[in-house]
Amino acid sequence: MKEEQNKGEDFIKKMMDKSVLESPSADFTLKVMQKLVKEKQLVALNKPLISKQIWFLIFTFFLLLLSFTFYFMGGRIQDSSTITLFEKLFDNSIWQLFSNLKFSKTLSYSLLIFSVFILLQVVFIKSYFDKRFHS
Repeated sequence: MKEEQNKGEDFIKKMMDKSVLESPSADFTLKVMQKLVKEKQLVALNKPLISKQIWFLIFTFFLLLLSFTFYFMGGRIQDSSTITLFEKLFDNSIWQLFSNLKFSKTLSYSLLIFSVFILLQVVFIKSYFDKRFHS
């Protein structure tokens, strides 16, 4: 048993002595760095949160819901005006809750200005992150 191990060790020693230490090619580092740059570029690609197929499904679902609503409500509505259509659809109960609610001009203007500033902020933050990711 020991003879077999010794023969195996001797064989390994002979093979190791015969083999020459291999060195990488001259452009090895360059090739590795190019692959790393390509991998970084692939990671930096932006993908939308909601794909086009999902948007299509949402749009289709919305159209189907709207068409079924008009189809099933069509027999119950005698007047073709949109006001009576929406009164039947929403039963006007939500609007009755807020019918007596009045806003002052100051509050209306402040909400309008606040909304404009939020939109501007979103635009600036988006452009900031776009520049940051592309550079």
